[in-house]
Amino acid sequence: MRKNIVIFLVLFNLPLFIFSQGVPQLLVANVPMEDSVHLATDIYLPSSQGKFPTILYLLPYDRRTRERQQFCQFLVSRGYAVVIQNPRGKFGSQGKYLPFIDELKDFEQTLEWVLNQGWCSGEIGIFGSSSSSYNAQLLASTQNPSIKAIINHSGLTDIDQLFFPGGAFRLNTMFPWLNYFYLEKRVPWDQWDDIFKKAPLAEQMEWDTYLLHQMARKSVATHRVKVPVMHITGWNDIVYRQSFFLYEDIKHFNASVPQHMMVGPWEHNYNHSQTSFGDVDFGPESILSYRDFRINIANWFDRYLKGINVPVGQHQFFIMGMNKWVYVPTFPIQEAQAHIFFLDAENQMIDSLPSSENTYSYIFDPEDPVPTFGGVNSHLFPKESGPRDQTRFIEREDVISFQTDTLSEELYILGEMKVVLFASSDVPDTDFTAKLMVQQTDGVLRIIEDGIIRASNRNSRLSKEWLEKDEVYRFEIDLGYTGIELKPKERLVLHISSSNFPKYNVNHNFKKDPLEAMDFQKANQTIYTGGEHSSYLSITTVPKEFIQQHVKF
Repeated sequence: MRKNIVIFLVLFNLPLFIFSQGVPQLLVANVPMEDSVHLATDIYLPSSQGKFPTILYLLPYDRRTRERQQFCQFLVSRGYAVVIQNPRGKFGSQGKYLPFIDELKDFEQTLEWVLNQGWCSGEIGIFGSSSSSYNAQLLASTQNPSIKAIINHSGLTDIDQLFFPGGAFRLNTMFPWLNYFYLEKRVPWDQWDDIFKKAPLAEQMEWDTYLLHQMARKSVATHRVKVPVMHITGWNDIVYRQSFFLYEDIKHFNASVPQHMMVGPWEHNYNHSQTSFGDVDFGPESILSYRDFRINIANWFDRYLKGINVPVGQHQFFIMGMNKWVYVPTFPIQEAQAHIFFLDAENQMIDSLPSSENTYSYIFDPEDPVPTFGGVNSHLFPKESGPRDQTRFIEREDVISFQTDTLSEELYILGEMKVVLFASSDVPDTDFTAKLMVQQTDGVLRIIEDGIIRASNRNSRLSKEWLEKDEVYRFEIDLGYTGIELKPKERLVLHISSSNFPKYNVNHNFKKDPLEAMDFQKANQTIYTGGEHSSYLSITTVPKEFIQQHVKF
């Protein structure tokens, strides 16, 4: 394992920091894998001699950005060695980059190499952000006894749900990401709209759909993660659901494992100073500064790698609308309850079962899809992401709108949401979408969250079940989670349709993978309410008194 290792000792030519451990050292190493491929690695060490608890940071992005170098320096100042490494084919590492597939073997060999170094105490923490958090979770799932804690910052866990939420392809996130980071090909951002519209879509991608599905199958074995995890994410982060998935799976399989959640209003790649996302300014309390971000991480590692009794505190959730943090001891919250709104005649959502059955019909034309605008959307297209006004969609004939009565008092949503939809179609495959909004007193329809279900994948992502013409089916549309306050005289509004493009790829409505379909056909869609086919919205609410008790003023 140690042959042909090249190591250089250099001093930083970076902004001055005050280090409790003295001026840090940087070792540059080419760490060998068993097939003789070498991975470019930087090692940050305190200047003092000794063995140190060690933080691994395994990422496909430039390991030497100013921000990452300063982050590593900060951890060194807290008494840690830091190993930051790029995978095969990235930033000086040999080999070819292939995301999500067969990366674990390299990570394990790197861990073995680190544990054999004289400066490593044998206590390992792993930091991960976005795809590097996936790497951290993969390593943690090996249950190597040296791994004591991880940080999951806006991380990836369930790759299948990341690529294919509800069975549809997350088009405007994964296509550009894979094109750039996997193939290293740059496309001007103003050209993507035209690329997304071309059919068949698979011909625009320089990888086959089989490889795409192979990547999607490489999710983390969450039941094997048994080390303390700190989760940091945001309600407007395109991958925030992944953090909740990991948190809940660990809680289910290994309930005694310590976990801490911090969820702000942030988007992906949050810059730690921004307060506005979409059309909403969440105010100064929404800021998680670089300093506080780093201190939280170091405190977590201090507690579980060094055994220092650093208080971690309760879960922290930013409640949008009131723009304040609440601190809660447990999640899901014990006082929370599912609040059901049934879809009714006259486009209403009501608290009780409808007294009569009703249907709503519309035509879904895949050549004229409902355009994506706002929401928990790709950070790669910031003008189309974040909370934005949805009133532009009110007049579309392929959007069915439902609304509650205006509220007489505050309503607090903090937890998961979903739509159960009874629907039929005259085509063998199609999509149904749901978009949840709050209608403010000024008339603005502020989006909260949205979701999609591909009809043929309604029961499984692994197999197709085609629709029978005009038969009624039950579809469950996942709307993720949120933390938001609705004020008196506001109301909830739900839009049901069959597209949200290009957030998700359009279904061509045939018995064929929409990524490979050339032709389009219209679909006659019918939504059912009342009786045995009572479609409904379910949200998780918490009492006003609970919020008042746990809010940070």
